[in-house]
Amino acid sequence: MAGLLFLVIITMMLGIYFLAGLPALTARDIKGGKKTASMLGQARDALTGRAIQDAGRPGSFACPDIMTNISNNVPNDGIADLLSGNDCPAYAGRLPWRTLDLPDLRDASGERLWYVLSRNFRDDDSAQPINSDTKGTLTVYAQDGVTSLTPPGSEAVAVVFAPGVALGSQVRDANAASCASLGRSIARNLCPDNYLDAANGRNNASSAGPYIAGAQTAAFNDSILVIRARDFMPAVEKLVAKQLRNWLQTYYTTNGYYPYPARYDHCDDENCRGDASACRGRIPSSAASGNAPWLPPSWFVNNQWYREIYYSVGAGYLQSPSGVSCGAGLAVSGASVGAVFFMPGTPVGSIVRPSNRLSDYLEDAENQDGWGAGANDAYVIPTSSLNDRDRVYTLP
Repeated sequence: MAGLLFLVIITMMLGIYFLAGLPALTARDIKGGKKTASMLGQARDALTGRAIQDAGRPGSFACPDIMTNISNNVPNDGIADLLSGNDCPAYAGRLPWRTLDLPDLRDASGERLWYVLSRNFRDDDSAQPINSDTKGTLTVYAQDGVTSLTPPGSEAVAVVFAPGVALGSQVRDANAASCASLGRSIARNLCPDNYLDAANGRNNASSAGPYIAGAQTAAFNDSILVIRARDFMPAVEKLVAKQLRNWLQTYYTTNGYYPYPARYDHCDDENCRGDASACRGRIPSSAASGNAPWLPPSWFVNNQWYREIYYSVGAGYLQSPSGVSCGAGLAVSGASVGAVFFMPGTPVGSIVRPSNRLSDYLEDAENQDGWGAGANDAYVIPTSSLNDRDRVYTLP
């Protein structure tokens, strides 16, 4: 998705380049643009791949490689800087290419890539949860400085910049000078102002944005890649779902029943215990009284994945079938199953989650009646073909 957006932006940029009456692009210009696009694509794949595979905090990103020598971190060495307390030392810097197991990526001008991270996606276990509901906090505008490329629900988690050649007053030598974006004097080859450009009231050298993506001009030549939660969270959800399915199957094999769901409206950020009167709800963070222990790993609980996942069990697959209102089994698009859970995808538009409304999580009307009045035990395979959508997982 991010790669497709980038190609669209590049196409628009090339069109504007010609329409502006600038000299025609040469074969060298086009080749350079392709190289830069390739480098940005590699950066995107490495950043999101690391986030997806992070076993301790799925969805988290490495800190940037900061540009000042603090906390024993070496500037511009390609290594993600260590947390300072519970925070990255800075949220804007160079792409940590060594940490991401990448070659020393350079754009067509020979410059290293820059990288900005949304604070709530840092790799710190004590930070706020990262799950399907977590949104980025970075804003990126189109060339006019007014049209948002990251409207509500699509805020950027990270932005990667290819700076291009020095423009205007930018100087990239080792001499120290005042650096406005860092608020201190520093070697000019470590100052973002000498690499990243500003246009229409937006400055890419800012540590927190908002940022701007625009056409190549005599005063602006940054190439930008935007990463949103919807670009990688579906893959994180698949990883979480695979493990959750294994845990539930193991639990059933060991005990002869599935854990009771937690009540959908009695599940907060500290307690989501299974309820022996419930057959529909959320994945429990701990077992109902009388059930065998149900102890998901700490990363699952700490990141509150239990609040994201709708979970339903046929009465015949619970410890005490007589205490619940579900039928003996469930059906998904007509096929009989013992239990089912849904991964929800990221929130769309203005939807605010966590929520007690199933329609805020599941897109098909047949799946939205599983809680409250009129609840039933018939579900359907989600009909959307989008990558970022809810997905159903069945249990025998």
